[in-house]
Amino acid sequence: MNRSSQRGKIRQFLWCMAPSIVILALQNAAVVFGSQVYVVWMFWQAHGDIDGFGERFSKGLTSADFLMSVSLGYAAVGILIFAVWYRSLKRKLGLRTDKDSLRGYPPYLFAGILLFAAAAQYVCEYLVVILAKLQPDWLAWYEELIQSLNLSGQNADILVIAYTVFFGPVCEELCFRGLTFQLAGRILSPSMTNLIQALLFGGMHANPLQSAYAFVFGWLLGQIYLETENLAVTILIHILFNGAGMCLTQFIGVGTTPATFFGILFASLSLAYCGFLLIRKAASVKSFEA
Repeated sequence: MNRSSQRGKIRQFLWCMAPSIVILALQNAAVVFGSQVYVVWMFWQAHGDIDGFGERFSKGLTSADFLMSVSLGYAAVGILIFAVWYRSLKRKLGLRTDKDSLRGYPPYLFAGILLFAAAAQYVCEYLVVILAKLQPDWLAWYEELIQSLNLSGQNADILVIAYTVFFGPVCEELCFRGLTFQLAGRILSPSMTNLIQALLFGGMHANPLQSAYAFVFGWLLGQIYLETENLAVTILIHILFNGAGMCLTQFIGVGTTPATFFGILFASLSLAYCGFLLIRKAASVKSFEA
């Protein structure tokens, strides 16, 4: 292998990191821009009164309304950028741009998606519990982060649902299972491509505990994408996964005895695998018909 070919592969590998860099840049830009807008709005609301302005501004920056508004802003811009980039890249690679659709699949695809998303939520919950036992500092860090967000505000519930259940999943799927997968797939094997995108997906989260279960979930989504080559499927799974996390948290249990602990874990893994088989079968039927 000559040097020019090696340099080309290195450049292509580094280019795989571009979507992750863009999503981090968007997050930071949204915080900076949002902070500037917020300080102007607060000054206008206070009619120029600067008494206690610094304290009110600092408190406002950690409020749920501000944090979720900024998150929604970055995700919305990210969706626009990544959607255009993803579509352009697929055309450049000679791939079908109409394949990312849920139309034409047998009905059991949606049963598989629902089953897989719900079971994956249980699997990730088990991972969090196990890691929290092994690394208590990670759990403390995670709980401190959640408390610092102070998720209470006038519009917090609506904003959290909008970001967590729709805007966030769509943006992240376009970035990681979409762009990163296509870029890495040009020079790496499917298994390595899946590993790279899962590592990048996990690494973008705020603490080790989130990063660990995000890596596992990202890897599982990557396996689904390998089977279906359909981003709409992983987007729907991600949406349902996050939705289940918000709605079913109080009902998700890992058991109180060794028997129930491992019993629920085995059931969750089995149901996730059954969902995966249904999705894979639906994808093979759709591919055969096409």
